[in-house]
Amino acid sequence: MSDQIFWYITRSSALVAWLAAAAAVLVGLLTSSRLLGRRPTIPWLVDLHRALAALSVGFLAVHMISLWLDGFVQFGVAELVVPWVATVPGLTRTSMAYGVIAAWLLAAVQLTSLVKDRLPERLWRTVHLLSFGTLVLGSIHAVQTGSDVDNPIVVAIGVSMLTAIALVTAVRLVRFRNRGATEPLPPTRSTHGPASAGRVTPSPAETRPPAVRRLERR
Repeated sequence: MSDQIFWYITRSSALVAWLAAAAAVLVGLLTSSRLLGRRPTIPWLVDLHRALAALSVGFLAVHMISLWLDGFVQFGVAELVVPWVATVPGLTRTSMAYGVIAAWLLAAVQLTSLVKDRLPERLWRTVHLLSFGTLVLGSIHAVQTGSDVDNPIVVAIGVSMLTAIALVTAVRLVRFRNRGATEPLPPTRSTHGPASAGRVTPSPAETRPPAVRRLERR
């Protein structure tokens, strides 16, 4: 077995994990923005989104285990799970910390998705938005620490994926803003028209002042 086998596994697993996470975000945006159809959800896209998310978690685990087994970097548990602890010759601690934080964000997104039915929808949606943070920090970590960022194929795939995510995100934000601008205001209650239907009109005697009504009863 080559002495660099774990190094090759680390590189390849990190690349696959990043691409799977980016693809999961893109598919999720396509599903929620309804760019591929008017149906609220498309079953096969939802399944693909979940499969890509699970794939990203799986290869992230392989990436971390291979780092732990690699004798060159000498990573322990603290270096893998605590930001700004890992030190690698030629790399800054911040560049390594981005990867650790991205891993924690990905874990939070996936764990809350597994128990989605038990959580308030607003909480789940808020945590799910952390997937954008995972992608941004993971991309910075890959650029600053990855040894394959100079590969034209890797660069082309990464730029294409991030560009597609940015475009779909922009379309979704524009649609959300337009929907909020065109949403009709709630009807106001009026004394005329349909809003006043069913009301009992008081008689002239009931509209008189109390003092006048007392004098009339005498």
